[in-house]
Amino acid sequence: MLLTLFTGITFLMVIGQIVAFGLVWVFYYYFKVYKAQKKASYEQIKESAEYKQLCAQAQEETRKAQQKYDAEFALAKTEYENVTLPNYKKELKAWKEKNAAELSEAEAELEKLSKELAQHYDETRIVPVQYRNIEALDFIYSMISTSDFDVKRAIEKYDENINRNLEAAKLRAQQQANELASQQNALLENQNEIAQKARRDANIAAVASTIQQHKLNKTIKDMSSKH
Repeated sequence: MLLTLFTGITFLMVIGQIVAFGLVWVFYYYFKVYKAQKKASYEQIKESAEYKQLCAQAQEETRKAQQKYDAEFALAKTEYENVTLPNYKKELKAWKEKNAAELSEAEAELEKLSKELAQHYDETRIVPVQYRNIEALDFIYSMISTSDFDVKRAIEKYDENINRNLEAAKLRAQQQANELASQQNALLENQNEIAQKARRDANIAAVASTIQQHKLNKTIKDMSSKH
């Protein structure tokens, strides 16, 4: 019995030593032999004529492509600097000059018309047609009578008053629209709640009807079995 046990232990120790030696050999082969062979093979490939030829071809293709892109860029840059940009500057300058001339002409015309209108008010004191209504005339007359405003200034004050009233009316209309929208949203929410409650009630009624029908069927079945 002891001899058998000793023999088994000895066998396991031998197997363990073999496995350990095998692992050591694997690591040694990978790090010392295989990697060295791989590096040597890589260096051999790098020094081969075929590899050098492929590298030279790739470098030549890259050089030609870069040369082509450089030429295209140089051509585009030259065209931009000598044609596109000068034309743009020329057109921009012409537009600015034309725009400035038109603006100056319009300002001069506006100033002329304003002076003519002011002179017309001073000489005739006639109210323009668009202000010849009861409300406007009453406002203008009141301003002239109670202040040192002339007709022109009174009309300007009337326009300012009209604009204020319009802005106030717009604000009131917006507030009313917001209020109506709020009320509409509340109504929609109420309708949705009613619809959801109706669906819940319908579902409850359907379930109750199903249960009642099931009970009725069971009762009929029980009565039939008794007979």
